[in-house]
Amino acid sequence: MKKSVLLVIKCFMVVGFSKAQITITSADLASPSTIIKLANDTLPSVAVGGSGTNQTWNMAALLQNTYDTLAFLSAGWVPNANFPTANVAVHQGSGDAYGYMISNSDSAVFVGNHATQSYLGTSATVNQLISTDEKIAKFPMNYLDSFTNNYTTYAKFYYGGTVLGYQVDSVRDFATIKKSVVVDGLGSITTPLGTFPAIRTKETKITHDSVDAYIVVIIGAWINAQVTNDTTRNYIWWANGVGY
Repeated sequence: MKKSVLLVIKCFMVVGFSKAQITITSADLASPSTIIKLANDTLPSVAVGGSGTNQTWNMAALLQNTYDTLAFLSAGWVPNANFPTANVAVHQGSGDAYGYMISNSDSAVFVGNHATQSYLGTSATVNQLISTDEKIAKFPMNYLDSFTNNYTTYAKFYYGGTVLGYQVDSVRDFATIKKSVVVDGLGSITTPLGTFPAIRTKETKITHDSVDAYIVVIIGAWINAQVTNDTTRNYIWWANGVGY
């Protein structure tokens, strides 16, 4: 359930060339009215490579197995009362999936997500609130910079479907995340678009996630349906002028 609730909204692309130090600022983040094309390799054969300076990361073998877009919009164009502080909305694909952000000269953070999706055959509209916000980047960002970010996510939505013979009225999801980010690499990266200067961040997330379901018949109460503990690590490359 958690993987359905959380929107896959954070995809990163890079372009440029040089092994000199580069700095990522808020000017490198896409502004409203920008559309970014995303290619996804479902069975990648490339390696994440090493850390440190003078790195050469070779991603030239990446394929475009699936294709998607991210459209950066002013939050006022697609207002959502659940996220009143957001100034940017990121629309994924052509469906009803949005990530709401605060972007300024100091940082870029997600404050929540919205989506209408099918869960086990039943359509549900979900607004996921992020408390203390999830920090994506701290500006200016240079090699060896780092930050920690502890936050929570919460979503409660009407389900109105049957799961394993039980009538489920509503679902709620609560997660606590401990996130640490370090800019661990500096160098050049080669993609199918070319070879360009970049810095790499190593992002580690430790997540405790709990999903509850409200069972209507017989029980008439919230029951815990799933508890998950997970640790993930992502490597993300940033370059000047790319947008995201």
